[in-house]
Formats: sequence, C-alpha cells, structure tokens
Amino acid sequence: MNRLSIILRQRIISITFVIISLLGGLFIFFYLKNLEEEKSGNTDYREIFIAKNAISRGETITEDLIEEQKIPKNIFSNKFVTVKTEIIGKKAVQDIPEGEIISKDEIEVTDSDADSYLKFSSYIPYGLRAVSVPVNCYSDPTLLKVGDKVDVVSTYYDEGSNKLEVDTILSEKEIILIDNSLYGDGEDSESIKGSTASGSKAGDEAFLLDTVFSDEPHGGGLTHFFIITFYLNPQEVELVFLSMERGVLYISICPQG
Repeated sequence: MNRLSIILRQRIISITFVIISLLGGLFIFFYLKNLEEEKSGNTDYREIFIAKNAISRGETITEDLIEEQKIPKNIFSNKFVTVKTEIIGKKAVQDIPEGEIISKDEIEVTDSDADSYLKFSSYIPYGLRAVSVPVNCYSDPTLLKVGDKVDVVSTYYDEGSNKLEVDTILSEKEIILIDNSLYGDGEDSESIKGSTASGSKAGDEAFLLDTVFSDEPHGGGLTHFFIITFYLNPQEVELVFLSMERGVLYISICPQG
C-alpha cells in the first residue's frame, strides 16, 4: 500500500510538472508574440532604394536596377536616396552590391544638382520644420551667432484689456541660420518702413508694429532686426506665425550648458 502511494505521488508530481511547463511555455510564447506586435506597430518606417541587382562603377542606373524598400526610422540616414528621380539616369561612382541601400555618395552629382540650393530639406531632422522668424534683439548684433540658444518673446497689444501683453512662446531654441542684413540704407528700406508704420494704429500698438521695421524704436537705436531660422515642431510653427500676426517678436540669449 505504501509502495502504491509512492508511485501515485510520483506520477502526480510528474504530471503537475508537465502541466506547469506547458503553461509556462504558452505564457512565454504569447508574451513574445505580443511584444513583437507592439514593437512592429510602434515603428515608423522610411522609404529608401536598394540595388536590386549589382551595379558596377560607371554604369548608368536604370529603373530595373533598383528596388524600393522600407526601413525603420531609427536606422534611417539623410544620405539615403528617397526620391527615384535622384537615381534614374545617374551613373554610379562606385560598385554597389546587390541588396545594398543606395547612398547619395554612390551616385554622380550633375550640374543641376549643384545648382539646386544644396537640398536643405534633406538636413532637417525628421518631424521638425525649418522656420525663419523675424525678431528684434536689444544687444550688440555681433554677439548673436549660429548655435546660440535663445528665448523668443511675443509682445502684443490686447484690445480687450487695452494694455500690452508679453508671452514667452519658445524657450532655449538653437539658432540654425541668422541674417541681420534684411534692410540696408537705401530707398527700399525707407519705403518699407514708411508703408508699414503708416498702416499702424495710434498709441502702443503703433509702437509695437513700427518696431519690427525700425532700428530706432521708442526713442533709441539699441534694437537690431534679425531673420533667424529654427528647427520647430508643427505646433511651435503655428504658435510662431500666430504671434507674428498679432505683435512683435523679441529674443533673449540663453546661457550655455
């Protein structure tokens, strides 16, 4: 009787172990499957071109030599070709093995490419926009350089409260490009200033609108006018243009670090 009990106990333990193993295996299987689905669902892809067949150096690239594919955004490079017309009819400057992603460094540069403004859009980070913003700054213009970080402050006249309002609309934005030579000393500069100022309202609002086009606001010559380019997300772009319509934008230089 004791021997039979021992055998039954061993079998029960073995069966229990098998059941636990099966349940554990099923749990791991469904967990990994769900993880893979979430991973694939959250991945953004970019379209690129690969060499469908091996392309030799000096060979003219035709449509049957390339193939469009998608790759995850996190491994995408701005050097990858994403537009078919940038490849077709061009010559390869080096051998491109079959299946390799075609890079801009691997195809010839024509005269038309050299004159096409360097395709600035290819350097803009994914998801952002390059936006040029007219701003005023109370500082020595030589102090402001590309790479500096600034806050952009909106100053506008609120008719409801009949007073000036100030909002910081962008914080610690890096300057990508800068131009402070929009206006010279000729007639065009004066005509632009005059036409804008004449359309302004009296009082503080006239002062605000006039400062955008004048180097001498409110009795002084301390303000300098700049066109500054930033990388902004779409929501920031909308906020900037709304602020430009309702008033004047100023900048303050942020500390490094």
